[in-house]
Amino acid sequence: MNAGLRDTDPMSIRTHLTAAALLLATGLSTCAFAAPAAPTPGTDLRRKVPGDVLRAVQSTLPDGRRVRRALLSPTFDPNLAVSAPTSVEVVFLWDAASFRNAFGYFTWRAGGASGSNIEILDRQLVFADASRGALRPGDAVKLRDADGNVRIFEPGTRIGFFVVADGAGLADSADLADAPSTDPKVNAGLARGVFTTLDALNPEIAAGQPGKARHIAMLSMPGRAGFLKGQPFFVMGMEDARRDAGADQDFNDLVFVVRSTQVDALSDTHVITAAPDVEGDTDPDGDGLHGLQDDFPEDASRGTVASHAPTTLAGRDAVPVPVATEQVLDAAGAVREVVATFHRDAQAAAEVLTLPGLPADARGTVFVERFLDTGEHVAPVHARLEGFLQPTAPGEAALRYPRLFRAGEGGETRVIVRLDAPLPAWSAKRAFPWRLEGAPAAFHGPRKLPATPLLPQVWTLRPGR
Repeated sequence: MNAGLRDTDPMSIRTHLTAAALLLATGLSTCAFAAPAAPTPGTDLRRKVPGDVLRAVQSTLPDGRRVRRALLSPTFDPNLAVSAPTSVEVVFLWDAASFRNAFGYFTWRAGGASGSNIEILDRQLVFADASRGALRPGDAVKLRDADGNVRIFEPGTRIGFFVVADGAGLADSADLADAPSTDPKVNAGLARGVFTTLDALNPEIAAGQPGKARHIAMLSMPGRAGFLKGQPFFVMGMEDARRDAGADQDFNDLVFVVRSTQVDALSDTHVITAAPDVEGDTDPDGDGLHGLQDDFPEDASRGTVASHAPTTLAGRDAVPVPVATEQVLDAAGAVREVVATFHRDAQAAAEVLTLPGLPADARGTVFVERFLDTGEHVAPVHARLEGFLQPTAPGEAALRYPRLFRAGEGGETRVIVRLDAPLPAWSAKRAFPWRLEGAPAAFHGPRKLPATPLLPQVWTLRPGR
């Protein structure tokens, strides 16, 4: 049966992390988690984790903040690719989860003409309880085979990791013996969900939301003096809640380090590299933005995001509604997209969305995406921008987009104006004045203001698809 929630409440968890952050902020690069000589039972050894390593990891995966977009880019693959015989070591850093998780690894291969048929070759539990109640920071273990022997992975092996949310009590369960499954529906039904480094296996796929199926943020780090003999390593942060059902999306529910004991034996692993001067995939799209500087490493036309404080959709015939606005910039700082995200109640469809101040000759695409209060994700629709432009002044026009809703559709709505060419004259420092107009009783305001606009599935859309 499912394990109950741990007896540590969220406030005490945050207090613990805040204290750790304050300790790290002192600038003492030699500080480390206190580490007694004896390892925790079930692990191989205890490693001291230097303060500069902890600071680097915590700055990349800060608690309570949405993970950097670059780390979730489909350009990168958060699965290990073995290029030489090696064993693999995992070092536990911390967890910020609200319940106790089980953690393990699996090996897999992709078959079929498109490589979309996933076959899991074997799976092993690494930590039956991957939480601070059972582990201490620095606890390390080498991955083992079914007989308990340290495993030597051969070239060509693909290694993935998985977490069973709230699964610490399932270590001896027959259900866990087949986790993860190659069926996302099965993974959705065990404990609070089984989440893996393979997007195609995660529960969000079964829910029809592939853009929210990534559950691990992975970063290649250069070697640090006093840690793992100065050898490079990978940092992995996992999100242990469904991203289509209330996850905080900070990807630090379980944070650990992975390294090969044979140097460079994971050289084929394709992930983002922390330091631009380190050999690796620092600028995949060639736009001049390297590493974590590029929020969209798969797209040279988009580089970074400028967010703004919430404003309101002030309309003549509608109640003012909070709206989150953002602009997507290219590497040169020119605006390429303007985004508005807001929430409305289910009422009669009478609204018209407008955006004044566009150049009269602007060309591009308007995308509208909805996440209804019922939990349904309405497939994004798109239309050419120029078909909705109306002149307002010499050289200027306003986007006027009717039919924004259908009757009975309440929930989160995201509207994206994607430009065919950059507009250097536009400033990313101001929020554009979106307006919502409609029948007097058609809009009753939001239940909430979305806290996480620009969800990843928006950025996979292309005109004509």
